Amino acid sequence: MVWQPLARWSQRRSRKKAERGRLKEEAERNRLRRQEELRASAKAAVEARARAEDPDNATVNELVRIGLAGGFLDGGPGQERTRELGRMLDSVGGIEEMRAFHREVASRLPDPAGPRELERAWDHIGKWWG
Repeated sequence: MVWQPLARWSQRRSRKKAERGRLKEEAERNRLRRQEELRASAKAAVEARARAEDPDNATVNELVRIGLAGGFLDGGPGQERTRELGRMLDSVGGIEEMRAFHREVASRLPDPAGPRELERAWDHIGKWWG
């Protein structure tokens, strides 16, 4: 016959050991999941940048035309079209897509205020906080 306190101690120890094992497995699964999400995010960013840097990209060209005409925040059709394009980019690739296109449009605008206006025009679209 095993002494009662010793038996209870042994059971508690076994339960704690099993719980530690489960926690380690869960932590490893979470680490792998985060790693995979980072890889996917990096890949999406590279693809978005490649699409944005295409000189024949109609979206970039249209945003540049709107920006040159001073219409990102004109309160009229230019602003509405800018927001519409922002929503489209967000639905295609999220914030990474929007950032890539913003960078490309900013590099093509001669006015240094243009990129900031585009940020403000896209405010509250998806995760964009301009």
